[in-house]
Amino acid sequence: MYTATPRVAVVMLVLSASPGVLSQSATGRILHVGGAGEYRSVQDAVADARDGDAIQVAQGVYSDNVRLTLSKSITIQGGWDADFTTRSNDRSLTVIDGGGRDSVFYISAGSGINISVILEGFTLRNGNADRGGGIRAEAVGSGAHLQLTLSQNSISDNASTSYGGGVQVYASSPQGTATAVLSANGNYIQDNTSTDTGGGLALWSLDDALLTATLTGNQVAANKASTFAAGIWINAGHQGSKTEVTMIRNVISGNAGPNLDGGGLAAYASGSGAYTVVSLSGNTIAANSSGYGGGGFFYAWGAGAVMNAVLTDNLIADNRGEMMFGGLALTATDAAAGTFQLTGNTFSGNWSGDGVSNGLSVLSGNNQLPPGTDASTVAVQSHNDILWGNIGTPDSLDLAIYADSASDPALVTASYSAFGTVNNHLGTFTADHCTIGSSSSTSSAGASMPPALASSRGHRGAP
Repeated sequence: MYTATPRVAVVMLVLSASPGVLSQSATGRILHVGGAGEYRSVQDAVADARDGDAIQVAQGVYSDNVRLTLSKSITIQGGWDADFTTRSNDRSLTVIDGGGRDSVFYISAGSGINISVILEGFTLRNGNADRGGGIRAEAVGSGAHLQLTLSQNSISDNASTSYGGGVQVYASSPQGTATAVLSANGNYIQDNTSTDTGGGLALWSLDDALLTATLTGNQVAANKASTFAAGIWINAGHQGSKTEVTMIRNVISGNAGPNLDGGGLAAYASGSGAYTVVSLSGNTIAANSSGYGGGGFFYAWGAGAVMNAVLTDNLIADNRGEMMFGGLALTATDAAAGTFQLTGNTFSGNWSGDGVSNGLSVLSGNNQLPPGTDASTVAVQSHNDILWGNIGTPDSLDLAIYADSASDPALVTASYSAFGTVNNHLGTFTADHCTIGSSSSTSSAGASMPPALASSRGHRGAP
């Protein structure tokens, strides 16, 4: 089992308050829930809160479904004792139970609405909704703005029927600009389920919207999804949408179940003009499983769609692609472009059912189109990476490069990296000061493209 101790800096916005009264914080009032406080439910306090207020919640279990749709900036903090004089950092002591009725938190900024929420020190459980069982947070409409900070929470045992069993953060603005910003630090997001997409988290934008997310020191573990991304789903869909996700020192482990892409995570630029940027640094992505891309699946599709990803000092280990792509798959089709920069990563012990795409797979072009008509590009730079000991039957390939034709280039440029086994089919592989155990290549269309691999591209992963 892979574990890590989250390293989180927490700024205490509210230090103390007198019980049973509305006190004053630096920027607003302090409201108290439970214990000797003036509110019995978190929902009532949120409804009464004004811009700049802080809500302190006493330890205990609250059956609540919290809804916020009006402009305000508030802090909600669990862990307080009954008289609100001291606070524990134990997130298990303050529980908000959704009762299986709806999302535990529903936070929605509509056109012209500006919402900012800091949520710290809770266990959110037993939410059940079509989107975001634990938390559904969204900015929808022209001028909508949402900022959500999650710190030291446990978001567990929630469910959705579409996106985000644990958390969904979403931005959409078909008639103007909407923005959603997520900062998640030191949370446990685990044992959540989606019967479709994003068991742990779903982070996505549509149309002209912008979504940015920074995930630091979280554990995303043992989540399940039926179709895409058991752990984390990332997507920009349609013309003008942009999704930017930065992930630092997270542990993504033991997530399982999607028939298609991404046991640990799946990231897409979906449709013409979509733009997705992903940065992964110091993460552990281990012991996840899915049909395709046990560790992760990165995919750009559609004319002008762009995927840019930077992966630095990550461990991608012991993941399973039951059909194919044990570790990571990096791919583009339908006149899209993917650019990937890898530095200091380790791929080891990843397994795939096809036996030809075990560690890292780089793919360009859609074989379902006539040869030479796709015009997609995937370019990978590898520096000081280790790809060794990835396994499969009948073959074990640490690096697999596949292009449908010369007009759909798959390019890998490596320096000072180590590869146990390499297979290159119609791509371009350049190695400088690299260690390579064994290498093979083919230069004619159809010579060695595995049939299962050729048919695997085309999972859209977006509405």
